[in-house]
Amino acid sequence: MGDQKDGALMLPLTLMADMAIHTRPITSIYLPEGEFAALAATLICEESTA
Repeated sequence: MGDQKDGALMLPLTLMADMAIHTRPITSIYLPEGEFAALAATLICEESTA
């Protein structure tokens, strides 16, 4: 799980969006473990307050 860059584990974050019946853009970015955890915590917090 994840990729390595300069010896650091990089975790993938993939986003998909259905825009139309035949259109689904997919984007992936790789983040260091600490940044991934911070982003995940932010997204979970926003989701629970919605």
